[in-house]
Amino acid sequence: MAKHPTNNEKNIKAILETFEYEEGTEVQVIGDGLYQIGDQQFTTQGNLNNNYKPKKISKGLGDDIEKITEATGIKKVVEFFTDGRDCGCTKRKEVLNKLFPRMKPNCFTEEQYRLWGETSEAIKETRKVTPDQQKTIVKLLRDILNMAVAPCSRCNSGVWTKYISMLDNAYNTYQN
Repeated sequence: MAKHPTNNEKNIKAILETFEYEEGTEVQVIGDGLYQIGDQQFTTQGNLNNNYKPKKISKGLGDDIEKITEATGIKKVVEFFTDGRDCGCTKRKEVLNKLFPRMKPNCFTEEQYRLWGETSEAIKETRKVTPDQQKTIVKLLRDILNMAVAPCSRCNSGVWTKYISMLDNAYNTYQN
């Protein structure tokens, strides 16, 4: 019986093909539908079908502007009139990404690190997220990942699983 590829395998293949990476390029799974190659992150959240392509996750304002210029055709016009010479767009993009980053994480304090370790373990043991743990998750997402999240009593388990995964990934960087 033939082995069917997992969603991660399908998503990784789609990322490598869409962004023209060589087969065998190391792709790190950093969350549900979130992947990383080097310092570039990608998302495949949603259904991978004929209409869906993986997307690069913007590092900051420079990437956002590049997406707009690509979508509107401005980038192709600039490339045409500059005959492929460097117009400074790449450097501007890098500067804008540094000045206005997206989700640039902060370091855990010792107290936050301890708190997340205990909270994460308790969630794994019980397989439930209590209201107090939800408050802890929201606070840490705001403080560590600079996310504008609000407490959500009606969020489904998938939302909390995603948030927990994001905090676990940040937490685990200290253990490597």
